[in-house]
Amino acid sequence: MSSVKNKGKCFARAEVSEKQKEYIAILAELKGVTTPELLQQVLERFIDSNLELIKEYQENLKTLQQETKNKIVMNGE
Repeated sequence: MSSVKNKGKCFARAEVSEKQKEYIAILAELKGVTTPELLQQVLERFIDSNLELIKEYQENLKTLQQETKNKIVMNGE
């Protein structure tokens, strides 16, 4: 899945099979929403359910950045 920004909006791109496209269209029809609306709901739920992992990743990244900065400072002395 990749992300593309355009005029303040962020778009997610995913590779799906023809069968998956059919299932998505059927699910959207059953829910009474458009396919983009259904995919937006799916993406929102995915992000919400993975917020803890995202926060953990951000903290690990901050720690790694700080450790790298400290090593650079130590090697520069």
